[in-house]
Amino acid sequence: MKKLMYKAIASIILISLSGCGITNYLNNYNFHTTQGQNLSKKIVDSIKPGMSKAKVIEILGKPIKKSLHKNRFEYIEYRIDKTKAYIKNRLIVKFKNDFVFEIIKLDD
Repeated sequence: MKKLMYKAIASIILISLSGCGITNYLNNYNFHTTQGQNLSKKIVDSIKPGMSKAKVIEILGKPIKKSLHKNRFEYIEYRIDKTKAYIKNRLIVKFKNDFVFEIIKLDD
C-alpha cells in the first residue's frame, strides 16, 4: 500500500513539473565542446620548417590520427554540438629525415 502511495505522489510531482517548462529547459540546452588538439593560429604558426619531431610533439602533443605514412603527423580539432560532430581544423605536418619540411593547414 505504501509503495502505491509513493508511486502516486511521484507521478503527481512529475506531471506538475512537466507543466512548468522544466522539460523544455533540458531539451533546449545547447551542449557543445571542442575535442582534439588546440589548433589555434598562434600554436600552428609556431611550427616551422626544420623543427624536429620531438619539438612538434612538445608543442602540439602526440598526433591524434594514425597516419599510414611514418613521416607524417595529422592533428584534428573538432567540435561536438547537440546533434552532430564536425571537424573544425586539421593540420598535417610532413617530415623529411625527422625534421619538418611541409605544413598543411586545412580549415573547415
